[in-house]
Amino acid sequence: MLLRTSGGRRSVLFTLVLAAFLALPVIASVHSRRSIARGAAAGVKTPDSPAVKPPADTGPSPATPPTTARVEPKPAAAASIKPAVVCETSCDDGDPCTVDRCDPATVQCVHPAVVCDDFSPCTVDSCEPGLGCRFAPVPDGIECGTNPCMSPSLCQAGECVQGHTLCDDGNGCTLDACDAATGQCHHTLLPEGASCDDQNACTTATSCHNFG
Repeated sequence: MLLRTSGGRRSVLFTLVLAAFLALPVIASVHSRRSIARGAAAGVKTPDSPAVKPPADTGPSPATPPTTARVEPKPAAAASIKPAVVCETSCDDGDPCTVDRCDPATVQCVHPAVVCDDFSPCTVDSCEPGLGCRFAPVPDGIECGTNPCMSPSLCQAGECVQGHTLCDDGNGCTLDACDAATGQCHHTLLPEGASCDDQNACTTATSCHNFG
């Protein structure tokens, strides 16, 4: 009876020791997880815990927008503003044939002559004291322009009148042209039956016919 009781106690004790041994990994795992959780909450990295990233910066709160400092413009330096050049007296000399102005280099009045030019070859340009510019016409018939395909242009009452073409053969059934480089005329026949003008008021519906 005593042997059975002793054997039973030993069996119970062995069972308890075995259960405690098997429970050690589970207890260690639970303890490790609790340590990692505490370290993460405190922001401390433990050997068994992954790196804890700080929260992303999402900028200022919408309720408190960032303030911007106002930059006042700087006033321009007084030394950079140059006073206008003014001569002590008026530069108007009363002569319409001069251009009156104040020279900024010397602060003195200068009076250069007026340039009278109307760009016409048929006038003589001049400035008359007290009156100003005058453009006198040259005598009529003076040549004022040349063109190899035209007769010379001539001055008439101070105006250059263009000459007439030299390639007009007087034939309404030809197309007249001129080579500007050589002055050579070209006369091209119009197509058969083309309308033409015979300069006769008593005829109508005249047309070109090649009888050659």
